[in-house]
Amino acid sequence: MKTVSVREFASQTGIKEGQIRDLTFVKTFPCLRIGRRVHIYEEQAHRWLESRLGKSIKI
Repeated sequence: MKTVSVREFASQTGIKEGQIRDLTFVKTFPCLRIGRRVHIYEEQAHRWLESRLGKSIKI
């Protein structure tokens, strides 16, 4: 499983870093927190976003 940083994932998706950080607090978003660092599971996170296209996400 490849992980990426918030900055890398924001760059890949075109979503602002702050909004990606907000998503990391959604329980179902595929990421791992170690201390202050956030590691996003790249493939699963892209699928997670695709499954929510056109829907609101409560943060």
